[in-house]
Amino acid sequence: MEKPKTAHSQRIPWWIYISIATILYFGLTYYTPTLHTETPWISSLLLATPNLAPIGAIVFLLLGAKALYAGPDKKGNFPDSKNGNG
Repeated sequence: MEKPKTAHSQRIPWWIYISIATILYFGLTYYTPTLHTETPWISSLLLATPNLAPIGAIVFLLLGAKALYAGPDKKGNFPDSKNGNG
């Protein structure tokens, strides 16, 4: 009897991680410094986010590389295979 598919058995494609890394980098680099608040410590934190952007992006880039070069799943299908299971 085959197990029902759960959300944990599905792989996230590598290009989603790369897209998240790109959006995160540009969002933290160019968008958050333009936000202004009344609280001084939040404003200084928002001004520091361009320095933290590469760190956050690298995390998702590494996850994308791991997903790209991942081996086959339990059924023997490789990610991004043409049979639609990757």
